[in-house]
Amino acid sequence: LTPLGDVEASEQFTLLLGDLDRWIAVAARTCETLDQQLDLASAHARATQAIESLVEIDLSSYECPLHYVKARNELKKLSGGQSVRFILENSEAVTQVASSLKRDGHEIVGEVSHPHPLFKALLFHY
Repeated sequence: LTPLGDVEASEQFTLLLGDLDRWIAVAARTCETLDQQLDLASAHARATQAIESLVEIDLSSYECPLHYVKARNELKKLSGGQSVRFILENSEAVTQVASSLKRDGHEIVGEVSHPHPLFKALLFHY
């Protein structure tokens, strides 16, 4: 007997550890291959750049049609590839501004509710 049990169990355990080491090595090589194929570093860089180019503009104090006019004028100031988040007072204002900007050819990336009674519309300008 060995300190851990019988000799046969110890040999089986050693074989099992060897199999486990080989499996870990194969898994590591597979992950490295997938990382290169997915190109996660450049995806992270693009996401970081998108966040840094986000402009937030508070239009919650404006009524119709002034909130749309202000939003349209702000979009004209942006350079290509920038995104803007407009903060609007309520869901009706979000709908009005969104439909008007869509008519103008702008693409809405998403709409997010705010913790307060305000709503946010995230819009993308080409």
